[in-house]
Amino acid sequence: MMLDWKGFLELARELASRNDETSQRAAINRAYYGAYHRARQIVEQNGSTLHNDGRAHSDVWRILDSGDIKQRVAAANGRFLFQIRKRADYQPTMADVRKDASTAIALSQAIALALDAGH
Repeated sequence: MMLDWKGFLELARELASRNDETSQRAAINRAYYGAYHRARQIVEQNGSTLHNDGRAHSDVWRILDSGDIKQRVAAANGRFLFQIRKRADYQPTMADVRKDASTAIALSQAIALALDAGH
């Protein structure tokens, strides 16, 4: 059975509803990976071969950036979401993690809508 990456966005929403910073950061992470893996599926379905390392993240967004307008919008949102995710995963302090979690969820949803509209 293939994993439905949309479940990551639902989990992100649940985590963001909690009041602790750990949950907020985890919400950002899940929102990103839900969008990233959905985008990766589309890129691979369209014939691109991706590495299974850190390069794949930038490759997915770069490849989508050469697609139609919906894919280019998804790519721009994906790159921004990637930056938020890296802050949440690696920086010891964040100015407004709740706002970043909300932004991450909105970006993830926008990416899913853009990508689903094209397929």
